[in-house]
Amino acid sequence: MKSTLSFLLIVFVSVTISCKDRDPGIYFIDQTGLDLYWHHTFGLDKGRYILFGFSSAETQSDEFELKFDYTIKGREILIKLRETVSKGKCPEFPGSWGKECTSNGTVFIPENALSQGQYKFILEIEGRKVTSTLTIDPEKYTIQIPQNDLLSSRISAVYPVPKNLLFGSIGFVGGTDENLARTLISELEKLGLTPVTVPDYPYPDLDAVHSKHLEKEFREPNNYSISILMNLNATDAKTVFEKVAAYYEATDKKLRIGLYCSNNMEQINGGPGDQLTEFYKK
Repeated sequence: MKSTLSFLLIVFVSVTISCKDRDPGIYFIDQTGLDLYWHHTFGLDKGRYILFGFSSAETQSDEFELKFDYTIKGREILIKLRETVSKGKCPEFPGSWGKECTSNGTVFIPENALSQGQYKFILEIEGRKVTSTLTIDPEKYTIQIPQNDLLSSRISAVYPVPKNLLFGSIGFVGGTDENLARTLISELEKLGLTPVTVPDYPYPDLDAVHSKHLEKEFREPNNYSISILMNLNATDAKTVFEKVAAYYEATDKKLRIGLYCSNNMEQINGGPGDQLTEFYKK
C-alpha cells in the first residue's frame, strides 16, 4: 500500500513540475488548435512571398506572440511552433470580444523557395504533427488539410498576381486633362510596355477596376482616373518611373499618379501639384 502511494505521489509531482515548465502559450495552442489565414503578396522588403498567418482557434484573456521556424527539404515544408512570447493581458475591445483576444504568429516563405508541384505541408506543435498538401501551380496555390483538431483554414486557394505587371491608375480633374493621361499611356507603350489581360481571379492586390486596362472611373465632384494594366516586358520599373516623373513635371504636375510593379511592389505615386514619390526594393 505504501509503495503504491509513493508511486502515485512521484507521478503527481512529476506531472506538476512538467506543467510548470511548459510554455503556457504553447500549452494553450496545443489545447485549442490554430486557424490558418494565408495569401500570396509582394512588397519592397520581401519581394514576392506567401504569408501564412496562424491564430489561436479560441480566445483567452492572455495574449501570446507565436514564434515559428520553418524548413524546406525537397518536397516537404515543416513549420514548427518554437515558443510563445507573453504580451500580457489582452486589450479590452468593445462588443462581444470583451477582454479576450487571439494569439497570432506569421511565417513568410519566398515565392522563389518553392517550385511547381505538390509539397507535404507539416505543422508541428510539441511533437504533434498535421500533414497537409500544398500544391503550387503557376496561376493558383491550393492547400488540402485533413480532418484534425490542430489546424484548420477557411482558405483553400490563393491566386498570385502575375509577375512583371505595371498596374494602378492615372487620375485627372475634369475632362480637359484626359488627353494628358492618355498621352502618358502612349509614352509607356513607346518604352515597350504592352496592355495585358489577367484571369478573372480574386487577386488581393488587384481590385475589379485595376484588373483591367483603360477602365475609366468617375468620382464626385469632378475626378476621373484611367486604370493601367500592362506587361513591363524587358523594361525595368526604374526606367518606367523616370519617364512618368519627367512627363508629370513637363505637364505642370496636373495628373494624379499611382503606379505599382507586381515584382516587388516598386511604386510611384503622388499629385496633382505635389512631388512624386518613388519606392524600390530594399
